[in-house]
Amino acid sequence: MSKNQVFNDVLVVNNTFDVDLKGDRLFYLVDPPFGFKNIRIKNNIFKITANGNFQVLKPYTNTRDIGYGAIKLIKNNYNVIVGEMINISEPEGQIVLEVYEDSLDDISVVDKGFDADRLIYKGVVEDKKGQYMRVENKRPVHQIRYSESQPSQGRYLPGDIVYSTDPLTSLCVGWICIGEGSPGSWRSFGEIEV
Repeated sequence: MSKNQVFNDVLVVNNTFDVDLKGDRLFYLVDPPFGFKNIRIKNNIFKITANGNFQVLKPYTNTRDIGYGAIKLIKNNYNVIVGEMINISEPEGQIVLEVYEDSLDDISVVDKGFDADRLIYKGVVEDKKGQYMRVENKRPVHQIRYSESQPSQGRYLPGDIVYSTDPLTSLCVGWICIGEGSPGSWRSFGEIEV
């Protein structure tokens, strides 16, 4: 490849990978000088047989500075060893990363609760627990979560919902955000009589 070469599309689609990771990532964006207008990783199955916490995408440097366009993760399936965890990316990857995944083990792999720690800039993610988050410009615009109590951290908008995982203690079905903030203003709904 010649210096400063730009590829229009890099597609990794409809594959099954048996992965015995020797490192800590599935895809590693090395420091080029190369760029991509569009990277799509879609409808793949990753069977990970190694122990450890791994990342799907690990950029070597800030992707914005080396000419990448949209990097999209779409409807992939990540099978990991019980007790291990896979993350989507790390902060260097958030400049261009779009994620549309619906079978994550836990939605928290893209969100540590604060805008500064959000690991994607755009997308819709769902996990196997039924939790949901839609993100635009690094900010969540709608969330559905599950917890024992209403949120004590993270940024929420009116209409976001947290369902109670311990309704006998909370005595409600869940909580709805009525005022934007960190964590915002919340009210319980669905009173449960005892």
